[in-house]
Amino acid sequence: MKARRIMTARTAARAQGAMAAWAVLAGLAAFLWAQVATRPASRPAPAGGDARIAALVRQVLADPLDAAARGRLRELRQRRDRERRTAYAALADGLGAYLDAGPAMAADALERAARCPQAVSLAGSLPRPLAVLLAESRVAARRVLAGRKKVCTRCGGTGRADCRAHRCHASGKVPCPRCKGTGAVRKTLPGFRGYAYVPCPDCGGMGVTRCEECEGTGTVPCPACRKHAGAAAPAPIVPAAEARAIRQVICKARRLSRGEIDLYTAGALTPSPK
Repeated sequence: MKARRIMTARTAARAQGAMAAWAVLAGLAAFLWAQVATRPASRPAPAGGDARIAALVRQVLADPLDAAARGRLRELRQRRDRERRTAYAALADGLGAYLDAGPAMAADALERAARCPQAVSLAGSLPRPLAVLLAESRVAARRVLAGRKKVCTRCGGTGRADCRAHRCHASGKVPCPRCKGTGAVRKTLPGFRGYAYVPCPDCGGMGVTRCEECEGTGTVPCPACRKHAGAAAPAPIVPAAEARAIRQVICKARRLSRGEIDLYTAGALTPSPK
C-alpha cells in the first residue's frame, strides 16, 4: 500500500512538471508570434514589373499547367533582364567616362544606372557610393553648362568650319592645276608625228587633287571662334587604388550587360518556379 502511494505521488509530480513545461513553451511561442506579427517587413514589397512577376510566379506555382501565365511570366522576365542589362551597360559607361573624361561626362549614364536596384547593388563595391559619384557628376555637369558660352553660329560649337578655299567648297578637293580638271594632258609623239592625250601624271587622271588649305579634310579651324574640336578639359586624377576598384566594377558590369551569369548582385540567387 505504501509503495503504491509513493508511485502515485511520483506520477502526479511528473504530470505537473510536464504541464509546467508545456505552459512555458506555449508562452514562448505566443511571445515569438507577437514579435513576428508586430515587426515591420524587412524587405519592401515589389513594385511595378517585379510585383507582376511575383503575382505570376504564385499563379504558375498554383497551376503549373497554365500556359498563358507561363508565357506572360517568360515575357516579363525577358523584359526585366533587358532592362537590367541596359542598366549594367550604363553603369560601365558612366564609370568609364568618370575615369577617362571626368565627372561631367558621366552624369547621364550614372543617372540611368542609379534607377536599377541591381546596378546599385553591383556598385556597392566601389570605393565611394554610387550616390556620391552621381552627385559629384551632377555638380560638374551643371558647372560645365553654366560656363559654356554661346554656341558659334558658323561651326555649331564643333570648332571646325567648312573650307572656303578657291574651288574647294568643303569637298577637300580642287581641280588639278596641270590638267585644269580634265584628267588628261597632251603629249607630243616622237618623230614629229603629232600629239596624243594621256592621263595626267599629277592627279592620275582623276582631274582633282588635295586641297592644301584644309589638307583634304574639307574643314578648317573655325575662324569665328578659334576653337578646335575635341579640346575638352582633362579628367581629374583618380588615386590608383580607387581607379583599380572602379575598373573591376566596370569589368563586372560589362560581363553582366552581355548576359553572362550574375554572381555579383543581391538578386543573383532569386529562385525560379519549376
